[in-house]
Amino acid sequence: MRNYSYVKFKDTIKINQLYTVEYYEATSQFDLELDTHDFWELSYVDEGSAYCTVGEEEITLHQGELLLIEPNIPHEYQNKENTKSTILFICFGAKSQLLKLLIGKHTITPELKEILKKMISEIRTTFTFTFNSAPRFIDRPEIGGQQLTQNYLIELLIKLARKVKGTTDKYYLNYKDESPNELINKILAYLKSNIYGSINLDYLSERLFYTKAYLNRTFKETIGASIKNYYNFLKVEESKKLLRSHEKLTVNDISEKLCFDNPSYFIKVFKKYVHITPYEYKKRIL
Repeated sequence: MRNYSYVKFKDTIKINQLYTVEYYEATSQFDLELDTHDFWELSYVDEGSAYCTVGEEEITLHQGELLLIEPNIPHEYQNKENTKSTILFICFGAKSQLLKLLIGKHTITPELKEILKKMISEIRTTFTFTFNSAPRFIDRPEIGGQQLTQNYLIELLIKLARKVKGTTDKYYLNYKDESPNELINKILAYLKSNIYGSINLDYLSERLFYTKAYLNRTFKETIGASIKNYYNFLKVEESKKLLRSHEKLTVNDISEKLCFDNPSYFIKVFKKYVHITPYEYKKRIL
């Protein structure tokens, strides 16, 4: 009998709830009141334009542009041009650090617009929405409409993430939700296993699928130093071991082995953490 093995699927994004879908048509100037809620909001301008204040930032949305607002951020919409505007609102609950990559305004590509149209088609044959009320299933909904709605929304967000990251459809997202401590441990593992290599924020961002700003901020909040500074600290600690155990290694040799840009920069970094030069350190331990 043949032995089978399997690959366990990992969710890149989990959509847990659908709160509302509204197709808002305004024939003249409008002002949607300030709102704050604990779920994500996606707005898409299908016609005309709209002005959205998110926190303290003012954002102008034109036809074909999408805005993703994270939970618990105050926001309101206006149409200051007194012209016809049509806006699609989709509010949903999700748990994924990937969504932080997508916060803000995006221009929709034809491919993303097709996904959006398919999702709306499924929504119309599955749910009914009343303003300020929870969505309800329609009588005799299409088979699988709920799951396809969820799948299309996930596809839209993942394809948008690929667009933001500048990747192709062949890019594989090996991603799961994780706590800050799990993320820090991953970063530390990369740094420690590449003491004799060269790692930067671009490298970590590509492999861990977080923005560079988020990686550095999370690391600094936990460790107390930026990723670059901590990486340099680890290299300096390694250089001290080399200076103690390999008498014939010169400062230039160690600088090269640890992939510093040049010996002068290595000396500068070493002095920052040890408060003496590598030459002085070598004399002191002899």
